[in-house]
Amino acid sequence: MAVKFDFGIKSAFVLRPNTVERVWTILESAVGSVTAITSCADNAKREYESLPQLLAFDNAKVKEIRSLDLTARSKDFKRQGSVTFGSWSDHIEVTLSAEDEKDISQAREELRDALDGAKAWYSTISRVDLPKMLLMSLLLLWLVTNITLGESSEPRRGVEFGRAVLLALQVLGVFGAIGLLCWFMWKIHARYFPRSFFALGQGVDRYQIDDNMRWVVIIGFVVSVFGSLVVAFVTG
Repeated sequence: MAVKFDFGIKSAFVLRPNTVERVWTILESAVGSVTAITSCADNAKREYESLPQLLAFDNAKVKEIRSLDLTARSKDFKRQGSVTFGSWSDHIEVTLSAEDEKDISQAREELRDALDGAKAWYSTISRVDLPKMLLMSLLLLWLVTNITLGESSEPRRGVEFGRAVLLALQVLGVFGAIGLLCWFMWKIHARYFPRSFFALGQGVDRYQIDDNMRWVVIIGFVVSVFGSLVVAFVTG
């Protein structure tokens, strides 16, 4: 009886040579010969017929890997398999098919174990939409402030035209600053907490540099929040 397994892994991942080698070996053993195709930053697709060829790719910044597709097929076309890293629907997609379930059931479990090891330590952070959280917090603060001020029993007086223009410019400035801050946070989030990273070739050094910065960002955020809480508590 023919069977097909499809599953995806939505966790952020860091793909290292040992994971590539393990996945390649599993596909090759359970299915057949493996071919790798990379989509790179220079809009080129590169094809590799062997694991050493793939791992020898320098992965320079200007042509860094954006996605990697490993496909395998048996000589009689009865077994097929693919593992895609950096796909659009899932961060990792796996497909296995065969005429007999026993031919690929073990490979499915082995692939799950291998890919679980590629999960990035910051995976949870990568799924948090920090700019949206900031924007919602500021909007909530604005609503609370308006409600509080709106409860004042003092009669409102008219505002002079010049002062009204100045207030309007100030409001625009505040919203502009909020927009700029959200954009900056989005850039930081996308840069240092990516959902897919290929630590192959030169990518190994880039990952190490980025990982050091990630700790600076996280520690800096924690320290700033803790400091704010301490100041608020002391000034009471």
